[in-house]
Amino acid sequence: VGFLQTSLFEVEFDEVQTFDSLLERHINMHKLKKISSPSSSVSDSTSLMIQMICLKALTTEKTRETIISTISEESREHRSFVLKYRKPLSQLMLSNLSPIMTKVLEVKKSLKLFLRLGELSIKLINETKDKKLAEYSISALEKVTLKNWMKICEACPVSQEGSILQLIYYLRQVASVCISFFKEAGSEVLSWWCDILQSPRIRLKVKHRALSLLLSMETTASLKVELVLKL
Repeated sequence: VGFLQTSLFEVEFDEVQTFDSLLERHINMHKLKKISSPSSSVSDSTSLMIQMICLKALTTEKTRETIISTISEESREHRSFVLKYRKPLSQLMLSNLSPIMTKVLEVKKSLKLFLRLGELSIKLINETKDKKLAEYSISALEKVTLKNWMKICEACPVSQEGSILQLIYYLRQVASVCISFFKEAGSEVLSWWCDILQSPRIRLKVKHRALSLLLSMETTASLKVELVLKL
């Protein structure tokens, strides 16, 4: 932390080792339930350090992969770290949104983390002042969701109402930034929605929440006659 106040642009350090040390410290404090104890000056210095490492990661693959691996972890301690330092992590996360979310779904096989990272990315998109980065991230979010829709559905069976509710909320959030999402969505998305409404195994509470997507699904169906008939 001391070098932040002195030779900021002259001191060389191992970015991966430093990042791992900051992560390990956070994890240990989280386990001890002292996550809010650091002073504001220490917290600000840590944020600045992470921001510097993330800037370096934009051009250094090893550092980038280390940070992406951390973002892709599902443990409570890792999620806490990503949320706490989401601002310094935001540029790297949004720049690599597609590979991060694809890894979570295909390698980690975690729909819950996929949806959480998607929702977090939407918050970061709304917060960033970089319009080009926001546009790129919105496009990446739309493509990674539609491309992996069948995997998402496989991880969200009708027997898991909690996952269905999370997915409905996620789609509403995606639609708030991806204006063309439901225009690009095809029969697979509409079929999933119709199956929810038609299933006798799903409670009315969940179906009522699904109906909040009605106008969006009408947009999807309006593009093809066969989809209108299905709706």
